[in-house]
Amino acid sequence: VPVRPSNTQSVAVRQGLMINGRERAGNAYVVYATGSFESPGLGVESYPRFPSGNDPFIPPANVGTMWGDFLVLGDIRWINNESSGFSSSNQRSHPNGLWFSDPIDIGKWDTLDVTFVTFYDDIGTGNIAVRDLQQVDQGLMAITHSGVALLAGYADDYVYEPLRPGTGAATSRTATYWSQTGAVCWIDAGGRLWATNGQEFSHVNEGTGLPARKDVATDVEAFLGHLLVAHADGRLLALRALEAEGVWTELVPPSPGVRQLTATGGVIYWLDDAGRCWRFTLSDARDDERGQVDGANVELRLATRTVERGGGHETSMWHRAGIRAKGPGTVKRITLRPGPALDPDQ
Repeated sequence: VPVRPSNTQSVAVRQGLMINGRERAGNAYVVYATGSFESPGLGVESYPRFPSGNDPFIPPANVGTMWGDFLVLGDIRWINNESSGFSSSNQRSHPNGLWFSDPIDIGKWDTLDVTFVTFYDDIGTGNIAVRDLQQVDQGLMAITHSGVALLAGYADDYVYEPLRPGTGAATSRTATYWSQTGAVCWIDAGGRLWATNGQEFSHVNEGTGLPARKDVATDVEAFLGHLLVAHADGRLLALRALEAEGVWTELVPPSPGVRQLTATGGVIYWLDDAGRCWRFTLSDARDDERGQVDGANVELRLATRTVERGGGHETSMWHRAGIRAKGPGTVKRITLRPGPALDPDQ
């Protein structure tokens, strides 16, 4: 969970990472960066899970994000009996709950600052679980496993709007904000990739022939602004934004399977079926690393859509392919094959 921790020290605090969980035993921890670019440092703060007097605490939760000056947690533990205060003996799971921190100190929490994601007047007694929270221009978007909602406005002055019931994220790893398009993207339990700007919803991989399986974990990450990277059924896929449209590319990993991925800077990291961690470097690779796997040169193959077979002189379709490359390398061959679009046997 990216957060800005409260800090009483005299050093500059930059972005931090919170380690927390609704079912996790032990305290919540915030690891944060301090100092300047020239003189960086790290700090750690520990927060108890439940209040003890006036001591700072962070309640157990599975997802969260900063919204302005507020830390917002989702899929939380909150009070069980509303006649008493929040404590380790008076709490239960509220998967559809959102809890807002104090705007000055993320270690201060008021039980009144809780709202619930609902659809069709369903109070969410375990039927709705918050999977991800994304800050957008209109406010804060809550993606649950069964629908999408928007808190329109600001953290201290918002209007709750249920946007689209029935279309939600499979897990907390399957949603991301794509800055170049201004859309929140997620993968549902059926492997379908969705995107919304808060007004319109699009099924991004509809008609592409990309895999959709319910029994395979999938991740999606925005990458370098113009790329959306996802994995499904062990395949690594990238969607490049081209104005109002996009182009899909399949990245072939050097070992079987893609089980989990994340992207940061110009690098994609993923785990294969054997539990090994790989990296794919796009923006900051040295020229002597391009076209290599573990330092060894490999033959790279690029494929585009096949050309529909025409009827002799009636064929009026031209096929154009372009390659832009950097670093040492030789184009060995270019093969044009007619055949149905996306036919793997052609």
